[in-house]
Amino acid sequence: MKAILQSSHADIVRSICPLPNNGGILTAGGKMDATVRLWDTTDIMDATSGNTNSNTDIVTTSEKLDEPGYVFDLKVLPDSNDTKEGVFAIAAARYNVIKIVV
Repeated sequence: MKAILQSSHADIVRSICPLPNNGGILTAGGKMDATVRLWDTTDIMDATSGNTNSNTDIVTTSEKLDEPGYVFDLKVLPDSNDTKEGVFAIAAARYNVIKIVV
């Protein structure tokens, strides 16, 4: 089974970043969109579970994050002091600025 993430972005998708511990997937839109969206793992797993008649299901639900806005790339920064709780931050790069979102 395949799942398609139906882009909620108003521009191209510049970056895709999987989160640890089945935390979902982040996508970052282009300059005209300037948003980062979180796609829930449960929605993606439901779409690929094979419970429908289609070979491909479309996931349309995502959460728009307040930060970091327009970025070129996203990376996960795990907390080396907290491996059991799965605490991590996201580094978001834009031009000569890097934002850290926890």
